Amino acid sequence: MKIVRTILTKICGGHAPDRDRGNMFYIEELQPGTLSEDPPKAFAARLLLVYYNDDKDTAPALFRAALEAGGMQYVDSGCALVADVARIARLALEKGQES
Repeated sequence: MKIVRTILTKICGGHAPDRDRGNMFYIEELQPGTLSEDPPKAFAARLLLVYYNDDKDTAPALFRAALEAGGMQYVDSGCALVADVARIARLALEKGQES
């Protein structure tokens, strides 16, 4: 997942959080309830952000929670994560072609 850090930094350019200074990405819901209405999407967004922020406690806890949810929620959460990584990679490629 190191590639996620590289891609998010590239996408944000000079606006990426400076992790050396303790800055980090965070989720701000523009429409309240959006994440609670789609737990797999919430899982994927949160996992990517805590991983980028190097939160070594929360990342495994989120994964464990999805795993323990089991069944389709676990599968849907994994699919949402893969889809988000693909969208981030695609966006990074598009940004690279613009420069």
